[in-house]
Amino acid sequence: MGQELIDGRFRIGQVIGKGNMGEVHRAEDLQAPEGSAERTVAVKTILRRRTGALIDTGSDPKSAERFAREVRIMRRLEHPNLTRLVAGGISEGDGLPYLAMEFLDGETLRDLIEEERQLPVSWVAAIGAQIADGLTAAHAADVVHRDLKPANVMLTRGGTVKVLDFGMGRIVDDPDEARLTSTGVSVGTARYMAPEQFKARQVTQAADLYALGCVLYEMLVGVPPFVSESRFELARKHIETDPTPLGVIRSEIPAELIRLVGRLLKKDPADRPASAADEADQ
Repeated sequence: MGQELIDGRFRIGQVIGKGNMGEVHRAEDLQAPEGSAERTVAVKTILRRRTGALIDTGSDPKSAERFAREVRIMRRLEHPNLTRLVAGGISEGDGLPYLAMEFLDGETLRDLIEEERQLPVSWVAAIGAQIADGLTAAHAADVVHRDLKPANVMLTRGGTVKVLDFGMGRIVDDPDEARLTSTGVSVGTARYMAPEQFKARQVTQAADLYALGCVLYEMLVGVPPFVSESRFELARKHIETDPTPLGVIRSEIPAELIRLVGRLLKKDPADRPASAADEADQ
């Protein structure tokens, strides 16, 4: 596997991440100058099994199309707080969909929260502002993330925060969206999903802002606003219940930050801030 070439350009190395639809490999970009930082990249490919010379992309016939949608999304995105696209498309020869991105050295926000539990307020403000900047750029490109969570935020060693993984994202007014999403199926990670996502309704950028509120809440107190092993119970809480007030859990949180998180976590999308840009300026 270490010598496998994708599109005649990317030499695939070890797996560094895997999800329901794709796997991410550390790889070498043979077109980049030797010794340069750009030589090492991350290449995401569709999950596949090899049977002789054939590649089986799984039982879901739409999986390759969904992967291709992520490539289309990444081509729209260009911002310091979003992962930079190197190349993407269909690999010549084996027809494998792939996405080559900058290689990020650091740790996820999930790892940091597990290490520190309650982050200093100054850290929360700085990280939250960069996440909001990334979301602002995505929303300006008519892209909704739909799965913002600590595991999809990377803190690089250089101090830059990167929003990762648009595999569940959608392009606003994408004519293929209805065909690629099963009717009545909600998309996202339950602990960070907006009420409207559980109802499988049309999801706008307001859902990303709700998820940002969940992430800020978790950075401040160590747990998301709602916790349950039951997806049904999580849905009920997100739709019907107010979270425990931040000030009750941690008294030193500034009042303006408490108000900000409260606005982001409004049940009705119309009651949330108009854009992520508004929050980046707070």
